[in-house]
Amino acid sequence: MLLYDNFEIQRVGEFDGDNGEILVEPIFDDGVCDDTYRRVYWTVYGHKPEGGVEALADRDRAEDAAEVYDYFMMLLRFFKKAHGV
Repeated sequence: MLLYDNFEIQRVGEFDGDNGEILVEPIFDDGVCDDTYRRVYWTVYGHKPEGGVEALADRDRAEDAAEVYDYFMMLLRFFKKAHGV
């Protein structure tokens, strides 16, 4: 059984909420200024076969997130080939 059937990378940002909490949200607009957020980073998500996603790794640089993504995809291809999935 597969834990994840695909992976994705998403840029996310942390910002201060109204009550002092730290909120995290995906950044879909490339025009958003990184200064809006207290921290901007990239998260690698695993897609669950039954639906939904799970955050697996956070990286400060897109290039580092891409390396993690490539590694997970390589493992997924290997698993599928080995198990005839």
